[in-house]
Order: sequence, then structure tokens, then C-alpha cells
Amino acid sequence: MQVQINFYGFLQAAVGATKTTLDLESPANLATLWQYLTSQYPQLAGKDPATILAVSLNGRRLSPEQWPDTPLGDGDQVDFFSLMSGG
Repeated sequence: MQVQINFYGFLQAAVGATKTTLDLESPANLATLWQYLTSQYPQLAGKDPATILAVSLNGRRLSPEQWPDTPLGDGDQVDFFSLMSGG
């Protein structure tokens, strides 16, 4: 299955791209996608997604707790946003 991935914030620098398309084996979910990304981009490894990321699947925001129970399908779009703070 093909999944379109978009990266925002510091994630663009970490992966060196604003977007990519991945071919994943079924079944896959958001948790396995994150595991794949951390294996491909060591800069992401060891980071707690709950503290650095906001993720949406086809426009619906999902918390990291939902990732294992959220299956991916062919043609899905996943957006990874880095959480930002400021003052």
C-alpha cells in the first residue's frame, strides 16, 4: 500500500524532506509507521512522540495512544507536525 507522508516544523530538517510516499506492507498502523520512520531517520529515534508530535490521518488528528489501533490504508495521507512553544 502507498501512504503519503507530509512533514512540518523541525521534522522537515530531521528527515531532509517536506514529503515522501512510502510503500508499506499490510497490515500497518500509525505505530508501525512511526517505527519505520525512526529506523530510517535516526534523528527521530528515542524521541517521545507524545511530546514532539501532532499527527493527522486524512485530516483527523490522533494522539500517540491511538496509533496502534489506527490502521493505514492505500492512499492515506499522514501529516506529522512538530509541537512548538514560544513566548
